[in-house]
Amino acid sequence: MAPSRKWKAGEPRTTPDGQPLEGVYEHTYWISEAKKGEDSELLAVLESDLDTLEKCAPFLSSFLASGGGILYYISWFASERSGGDTISWRLLERLAALHINLSLDVYSYQEPGGPPTPRAEGAGVTM
Repeated sequence: MAPSRKWKAGEPRTTPDGQPLEGVYEHTYWISEAKKGEDSELLAVLESDLDTLEKCAPFLSSFLASGGGILYYISWFASERSGGDTISWRLLERLAALHINLSLDVYSYQEPGGPPTPRAEGAGVTM
């Protein structure tokens, strides 16, 4: 996983394109935009990312011990034909073993020009 944006606490602040801003960063930050996919790919992508992250367990542990925090963030965009999925306790257990927080941001499907269509099921995935 390569970062799409990163900085360290104390470094001068910049815009995403590198233009200087006032001040310095208070916290270290690292983000990687993993993958984009369809509903059926969510669990496979999460599993693949966990395989990679588990190999980095010693680094993640020292990062957490230094006061850092880890968030696996999923933007889930509902599609007209979405059916959802279940994240198994085994996947959740793997996240928990690495002390990784899971965040799901679900966006509902909206008919073009109309109000959101009520949906109880899952959504398309951008991770």
